[in-house]
Amino acid sequence: MNEKIELWFPTPIYYSDNVLGNEFKNKQETFLNHHYDTVRNDYMNVDTSHSLLDLNVHHLEKFQSVFDVIDQHVNTFAQKLGYRHKLKCETSWVNKSYKNDYLYPHVHSYALISGAYYIQSLKEDHIHFMKDIKDMKLLPTVNNDLNHRSISYSCVTDRIILFLSDTLHHTMKQKSDFKMTLSFNYK
Repeated sequence: MNEKIELWFPTPIYYSDNVLGNEFKNKQETFLNHHYDTVRNDYMNVDTSHSLLDLNVHHLEKFQSVFDVIDQHVNTFAQKLGYRHKLKCETSWVNKSYKNDYLYPHVHSYALISGAYYIQSLKEDHIHFMKDIKDMKLLPTVNNDLNHRSISYSCVTDRIILFLSDTLHHTMKQKSDFKMTLSFNYK
């Protein structure tokens, strides 16, 4: 027999821990103590600074050194994916969430790479990625590298997670009392 199985159309997810290293505690306090104008609605069941009027946390001087580090991670990921131009942050916002909060499955439009940086979180909370919400095929008896439909990552404090902007993702009901996430889009 001369069969081959090839893996096409990958869904790459990049993550790194201890992103800010020794600077983390200082920067965490800066994020936690900053006043954000937030809203909550039925779609985004978290307190979010995401607004069509102001998506510019990355333009605030006190957060510039954090975005310098995020820029390095995003551009490393982009290079590994075959993109050779330097990507720039287009939009950024903060989500504050509390016990039982969640985000519906969604994608980010008008960007190439999106991500989340966890300012404060517990590993019991997760971000979930899936290939296709409409996938209704029969479930396999044995899960393996050829049939994954979804994957989850712990929302660990000082962790960055990057993904292509059209990757479907969501969070389930939060277990911890409080989580703060910096979200962003690059193109």
